[in-house]
Amino acid sequence: MRLQPAPSQYNLTDQNLVRETINREDDRNLKSGVDIIFPIGVRLVLTSPNGTKYALSASNVGVLTLVAYP
Repeated sequence: MRLQPAPSQYNLTDQNLVRETINREDDRNLKSGVDIIFPIGVRLVLTSPNGTKYALSASNVGVLTLVAYP
């Protein structure tokens, strides 16, 4: 995340934009101590010790599948 340089004088509109940006980006971060629920279309990609990447998916009946990730 990159924020724009601060204005030379206090600006309420700018401060509100900064707070909205920080909150939006913070919502995108993974948090410890809470369940992580991935929305449809977002994949968990795992990397094996040799560097091969695999995408994890689940079927409607809970079958987990790993497929090679490009």
